[in-house]
Amino acid sequence: MRKGIISVIFLFFSIIVTAQYSLTGPSYTQDFDAFGTSSYNGITGGSLNNVNVLLNGWYFIESGTNANFDITFGTGSNNAGDSYNFGLTADPDRTLGGLQSGSLNPTFGFWFTNNSGAPINALLIAYTGEQWRLGTTGRVDQLDFQYSLNATTLNNGTWTNFNPLDFTAPVTTGATGALNGNAAPNRTNVSSTITGLNIPVGATFFIRWTDFNATGADDGLGIDDFDLTIVPSIPASSDYYRSVQTGDWSDPATWESSPDNINWTVAGVAPTSAADTILIQNGDTVTIDGNTSADQLFIQNGGVLIYSSITFTVDDGVGDDITIENGGIFVLEIASTPPTFGAGNPTINVLTGGTLRVESTGMTAAGAGVNADNFIYQDQSVLEYTPSSPFSSSGVTFFPNADAFTIPIFRTTSNIGFVGGNDSTVINGVFEANGNITFEGDSHKYFRNGITGTGNVIISSSTGRKFIINGITAELGGTGVINVNSMGSGGLEIGGSPSGNITTVTSDKTINGFVSLLNTGPGTYVQLDTSDLTIAGGTSGGVIIPFGSTSTYIRTNGSGRLIQNNITGSRTFPIGHTSYNPVFIAGGGGDNYAARVDTGIAPSIAFPTYGINRTWNIQSLAAMPSVGVTVTYQFATADANPNVVPPEALEILMNDGIAWSIIPGNDSIVPTGTDPYQITTTSALTVNSATETPYCLGKKGGWILPLDCIVECRSQKQNNTGLISFEVNSCAEVNSFEIQRSSGGRPFETISEVPPDITKNRFSYSDADLQPGINLYRIKVNRLSGSIKYSNTTAIINDTKGWVITGVYPSPASDMVKLAISSAKTESLQVQIYNMSGNILKQWQQNITAGSNIIETDIQQLPTGVYVFTVNENGIKKSVRFIKN
Repeated sequence: MRKGIISVIFLFFSIIVTAQYSLTGPSYTQDFDAFGTSSYNGITGGSLNNVNVLLNGWYFIESGTNANFDITFGTGSNNAGDSYNFGLTADPDRTLGGLQSGSLNPTFGFWFTNNSGAPINALLIAYTGEQWRLGTTGRVDQLDFQYSLNATTLNNGTWTNFNPLDFTAPVTTGATGALNGNAAPNRTNVSSTITGLNIPVGATFFIRWTDFNATGADDGLGIDDFDLTIVPSIPASSDYYRSVQTGDWSDPATWESSPDNINWTVAGVAPTSAADTILIQNGDTVTIDGNTSADQLFIQNGGVLIYSSITFTVDDGVGDDITIENGGIFVLEIASTPPTFGAGNPTINVLTGGTLRVESTGMTAAGAGVNADNFIYQDQSVLEYTPSSPFSSSGVTFFPNADAFTIPIFRTTSNIGFVGGNDSTVINGVFEANGNITFEGDSHKYFRNGITGTGNVIISSSTGRKFIINGITAELGGTGVINVNSMGSGGLEIGGSPSGNITTVTSDKTINGFVSLLNTGPGTYVQLDTSDLTIAGGTSGGVIIPFGSTSTYIRTNGSGRLIQNNITGSRTFPIGHTSYNPVFIAGGGGDNYAARVDTGIAPSIAFPTYGINRTWNIQSLAAMPSVGVTVTYQFATADANPNVVPPEALEILMNDGIAWSIIPGNDSIVPTGTDPYQITTTSALTVNSATETPYCLGKKGGWILPLDCIVECRSQKQNNTGLISFEVNSCAEVNSFEIQRSSGGRPFETISEVPPDITKNRFSYSDADLQPGINLYRIKVNRLSGSIKYSNTTAIINDTKGWVITGVYPSPASDMVKLAISSAKTESLQVQIYNMSGNILKQWQQNITAGSNIIETDIQQLPTGVYVFTVNENGIKKSVRFIKN
């Protein structure tokens, strides 16, 4: 009989037209006991009004292959996916709920019309969440709460998450299966107030619970004892506010308030723009979850504000409107939706170190979104873009209000792909790309204050346009590579500011392609400090500077070097320290070379006043340099020390890490050009690959070098063997003698070691591996004290003609001075001694033999001073200086 009555009633109600509940009073309650203990099939429109008019306004809907319009009576023993009328078998206390499966997903909710006679701005919602089945242990299941101002069914309209009203299943352990949802351990009281609403009289409002898809079999979850109360409007508070925990903006528990900024209590209402000031404090993340407004809002260091839904209005009141302080973060999560700016001129001020983070697209259009005039970016403030989708950039100026001395940072955090178009992109700050990005389109891209970051920044190969850095100061840094077009109108262009440009390389940086420096204002400098700048691309890469410029170059003011790859022909290294002193390297066989130049001569040298006051440090980056190179050094008259008068003949010296020495065959080179001058090696050099080698220029004749005669060395060629002999005054305190040789312009290297013998003062060594050309020899004396001394240098000329002065010693000398000359054959030479006024004091004809010759001269009659030996033979003249005590 009961079943028949239920069937008749169900048939009657199934034809009732579905409708929302009319809310006429201040509150509404529902306990779902009107379900009874039955199941219901084919409920029209999912409206529970068709089950019982006491359930008017409640709806359910299902999705999935097994979706239907049935609600099943259940105690939690059934694991099938369905919408359920939960409760004990004969218990009138009922619960509306569901259980999700792979083929059915239930949703249920309540729809009402505001007929209360006044707009609704806030609702207090409370209910009991009940768990009637545990499907799987060790994980969490829940019902997610959402609301909508425009939905007309459970599956249309715009829905807003409101997490404080979510119900999380309380039971996650124990035996799976049915639970008594009425038992205290299996139920949770849930309540919260939704603020920031605007439900006019006659408007509708929908709430719903969706079943979270938990891992494994889902739980049976439902709601009971539902209570909805209209919260009377509370006037906005003018108190001071500060956050006290992470939470939603609308939740008063997120805040403390104070009438005097001294005495603080838990806030009664959430803040609005009526508040005196609003602080988001260190460690707190506040999420804007409803309509609200702000003025004089400060996001402090460690504080985070997230704009994720509804409307957030920035009003223009007294003082600053929103200030993002150093370490503070303001997050924009809604696509194409920046904050709404009220009347007047409200602003968001991003201070140094503050971050405005964009987590959605549609926010970077020209003059809009984060590029609107309402956003003020201070020096070193950060605009951070996190999506992997492209940002608007064609015709866009980022940081449009930043003056030349205000340098904000536009930071990307993801690989983005292609951006750009046929209109220029301008970033009035630093572009920090921490993901790869490619700019395309028939337009230049302006990075006013440089490019940094870990990502590669690329010009599309299909465009011939430039990257341009044109700020007064700029930065090149980060591990990312800059790839620019090689020739034509492409490449990386630095300079263009009327005030000049200094671009600092803040970490080792590689640029593939050409870099051009514009000479504007007081000059354009790329300053390396301690970082290397690599220009890759071989013949499709290099540095271009204006012809004849002395105020535009790569400034090697520290240990940083200019590196150029794949050198074959002649390549310019436009470097300088305090002045422009480039070096030109030719014939590198495709190897990579590094170069820098210092003001001064380092390591120190005996008589620097007889040199050009510059040191060029050069290194081959090949493990084994494939060929020798020809090197040209450039200097100006202003770079010469007092005792050098350009364009007089110079010699090229190198330092092997132990001592300076003249590069063989490069001892008398006349500079070319007219201030600036250039000196070019007369033969190919093999540049050290293990470390950089210092080179300098000295006055011809060895004026810049000291001589050490503690050991006297001689050499002679016998057949195809070199006989090296040396005499020492004493072997006491000597650890070892090293025989060292230099050939082909290479550094001296040890070819043998001779132990000392206190019974001997004459030693010899045979070199069976004579090299073609000039073979220079010297003896390195390793003392027991750890100090090092060197002999004079001597030479064997093999398979070629000529003679060479290998040294003069001692210097200073008192009575006798020895001139060392090595010759390929017997010669007759004219020897002259000049004073510094150019007067000949002595001259004679000297016969020499093949091998090493020592010419001793009595100088007792000469006054104290500096003198010059000049040796002539058939128009070949060579000189060396010495000092008389």
